[in-house]
Amino acid sequence: MYGPRVRGMQVVDANGAYVGIAADTWPLDGGGEAELVLVKVGRRFARLRYLPLKRARFDRDVLRLDATLHEIEDAPSAEDCRWGDPANVARAHWLSAYDD
Repeated sequence: MYGPRVRGMQVVDANGAYVGIAADTWPLDGGGEAELVLVKVGRRFARLRYLPLKRARFDRDVLRLDATLHEIEDAPSAEDCRWGDPANVARAHWLSAYDD
């Protein structure tokens, strides 16, 4: 279960580059396994992004994602509601990106 464990963790990309700080997980109901992590991407002018936990791993107090910073910055914004619920839009984006 990711929930409280993830909140406040530093997040890095697949290459170890700083991404941001984890703010929450999705789904927010607290039951089952979280699929996405809501991350404040950047240092000064943080932008919210839902990022996949599918291939993420923990390295001590750091959450390491299996996506590059470029892929993360190109992902849909968690603050953009034009196309529907941002979490569902992000989920669809990452499912297509990780289509195995």
